[in-house]
Amino acid sequence: MPTAASKIRRQQGLEERGRNGRLTEKAKSFHGKLPTATAEIRRPKTQPDLRSAPGVPFTSSSPASLVPRLTKVLVNVTVKGSLGPVHVMMSLESTVGDLIAAAVRQYTKEGRRPQMATAHPDAFNLHYSTFSLESLDRKEQLRALGSRNFFLCPEPAKAAVGTASCSREAEKAPTDAFSWMKIMSFLL
Repeated sequence: MPTAASKIRRQQGLEERGRNGRLTEKAKSFHGKLPTATAEIRRPKTQPDLRSAPGVPFTSSSPASLVPRLTKVLVNVTVKGSLGPVHVMMSLESTVGDLIAAAVRQYTKEGRRPQMATAHPDAFNLHYSTFSLESLDRKEQLRALGSRNFFLCPEPAKAAVGTASCSREAEKAPTDAFSWMKIMSFLL
């Protein structure tokens, strides 16, 4: 329990000293003073020349390009009717056709449901999302796409007879005025 004299000393800014005349640990922490015999903190040894590090690919020796390049990316492909996306590791130089083939191969390898009518990659189109009707060009590189999430849909001409494709579903939408008249008469 601190005494009244020690409280007065603390309020006046005087330091608390122990029996040997040194500051007590409590006083050191309170006044923010560090012990006089501080140990020097050593830094870990690092590689001085980053370009000589083994296994790190670099484009050139300029300081701006010392950051390693991405060689592969994780791409998520959701197959129509499946519950979750298929995860595929792909190189940035590979094309959309390569991605379709890898996604179909991975989907059948994992044994996902519903099973595909065919495992041939030419029977499928790749889209940016479920809402995009235009499929991606098979010769385009993944680097130019700007996305890592895609939607795999059966191609309309090569789809199985019982399944509907993305473009067929869009064609089902009513475009004539007569269907709107049915809705209007229902609302009146």
